[in-house]
Amino acid sequence: MVCVMSCHSLNTVILCCHLMITFIMNHHKQFLCVIIAISVIAFIYLRTAAEEDSDESEEANFPGPTMSATQELVHVDFEVYGHVQGVFFRKYTQDQGKKLGLRGFCRNTSAGTVSGSMEGPRPAIDLMKHWLQHTGSPMSRISQAVFKSEKTIDAYSFPAVFDVARTV
Repeated sequence: MVCVMSCHSLNTVILCCHLMITFIMNHHKQFLCVIIAISVIAFIYLRTAAEEDSDESEEANFPGPTMSATQELVHVDFEVYGHVQGVFFRKYTQDQGKKLGLRGFCRNTSAGTVSGSMEGPRPAIDLMKHWLQHTGSPMSRISQAVFKSEKTIDAYSFPAVFDVARTV
């Protein structure tokens, strides 16, 4: 049991579990369930720790909602063409907008596109524009992203969220 609890990598956990199970099967079969339970707990602990590490590294790649006094605030409208409806494009767009600290919305259109507006610091807007042009949701196929009415603004006109709006 001490072996599993002091392990720091998944490979070490697997090796420790294998050794303990082999020992117990040869000597004490009644403790097998206990060892399996401990192994599962150790695996969950390591998996959770790995997810937390990956969340931190993802956050390091995206600027948060902070804005220095020298960054200009920008408003831009967008429309994304291609296979972008029925593939969770709006949900992924909302998530990306939130990660970047943007305000605005996105919605499906009757023409089969996704359109919206966004506001935020220029660097975050530029990252979102690139994301809308090249990434999107995993199942989407973007053929084109068009950006219109880009302008510098003095203050936000949207609430402090990036939302999914009703279809137009």
